[in-house]
Amino acid sequence: MVTVGAPGDGSEFSGLIATASELSRTSRITTLPRVRLSCYAADSSDFRWSMSQDEVRWHAFRIATAELLRLDWVCRTENSFRDDVDELVLFADDRAVCDWQCGDGSLRGYIYFTTNNRKQIDPVWVRAVVSQPHGSHKAAGRNNQVPQRNEPGGSDLPSRREGGLATGRLSAAWSACDDGP
Repeated sequence: MVTVGAPGDGSEFSGLIATASELSRTSRITTLPRVRLSCYAADSSDFRWSMSQDEVRWHAFRIATAELLRLDWVCRTENSFRDDVDELVLFADDRAVCDWQCGDGSLRGYIYFTTNNRKQIDPVWVRAVVSQPHGSHKAAGRNNQVPQRNEPGGSDLPSRREGGLATGRLSAAWSACDDGP
C-alpha cells in the first residue's frame, strides 16, 4: 500500500534546518532530508578530542537532533540530492518512507510504503515509485523531467544496540526522461 502525504511548506522545520545549515560549514544542509541523513550518519563514537569547537557543536547538534528525527525501525537508507528535490528513503523489512523536499525548501512531503501481512518490502518497487514526479517538480515550477536511477548502493544500518547508525548513499547517475502520458 502507498500513502502520499499532501505537500506542505515545511516551515515547521525551518529553524532546525537554519541551525543545521549554520553549524555545518562543510556541507550544504538546506532541507529536512539532508538534516535527517546527517543525523543517521552521526554516532557518538565519531567524537574526537582534536575536534574544533565548531566541529563539536555540529557533532552535538547531530547527536541531539537524531533523538528527535531517527526512527527506530530504520535499517537502511538511500538518498538522492539534486538541485530541484532532495529525497531520503528509509527502509525497514516491511515498510519504507520517502521524505522529500524541494531544493529551495518551498514544499516537502512524505510517501509511505507498507506491505500486507508483514511481508518483505520490495526496494526495487519503492525506487520505481519514488523516481516518478510527486508534485515537487510541477509545484516548484520545474520541468517535468524525472531522474533515472542506476543500481542503488545503500548500506545496512546497525541497530542502536550495535553502537549507532551508519548511512547509505544512493549512487546514482541521472539522465532525463519524459514523465509519461
